[in-house]
Amino acid sequence: MNTTLISILLSASIAAFAVWFLRRQIESDLRSRLLQKENEAAQLNADLTTAKIQSAAIGATAKATEEANESRLREREEMMQNYLAEISEMRSTLKTEFQAVASQIMDEKSVKFAEFNKVQVEGILDPLKSQ
Repeated sequence: MNTTLISILLSASIAAFAVWFLRRQIESDLRSRLLQKENEAAQLNADLTTAKIQSAAIGATAKATEEANESRLREREEMMQNYLAEISEMRSTLKTEFQAVASQIMDEKSVKFAEFNKVQVEGILDPLKSQ
């Protein structure tokens, strides 16, 4: 009976470690992607700031150039918004993937645990049925 309990505890510990390990990997990947997107967003923000300063320096005689810069600014802002949306979507996706993996591991362990318990109970009850 102690062996059974140890086996169950060991299986649960392994499952918990697997979930923890997968979560760490997913979190690490998410952090890496997030950092990359944040760096890109910071670069875009710096580019946007630079472009705004340049736009302010342009005089009335350079209206065509100013309009081109404003168009570029809108594109950069739109790209930045897209990056922020991608970051949010990636967070959500990784969270969903992690939950699915964790659920799958727990389901597999639950099935194994139930089968193991059934065998153990049958092993105890079969001799009693014979009597």
